[in-house]
Amino acid sequence: MQHGIPAHIAESARCLFRECMRRADYVGNQNGNKEVLKSLVREQFRRNMYETNPQKIEEQKQAAARALFNHMYYEASRMASEQAEGDLINESLLGLPKPARGMTLQDEDNKASS
Repeated sequence: MQHGIPAHIAESARCLFRECMRRADYVGNQNGNKEVLKSLVREQFRRNMYETNPQKIEEQKQAAARALFNHMYYEASRMASEQAEGDLINESLLGLPKPARGMTLQDEDNKASS
């Protein structure tokens, strides 16, 4: 036990802290504010480091996990949107539809000519 809490709760909080720091590092590298974001994460965890109520700790962990999930969802949506936009631009510039997955343009030509 650390600070009067069960070891499994302390370990999961450490894992969550590490994941939050990785996320802050990733986002910060993209936006140029890495150290600011990492210091915010550190401050939030320090502010609650002496909490001993397991229920309150679990609520805080769930809130942090939701924030991580929301960010990962946002990133995935943004990347998918950029990919779709790139596909549309390529299609409109070339005037050609994108080939089906696993097929080359030559495969499509062969299919169309048969």
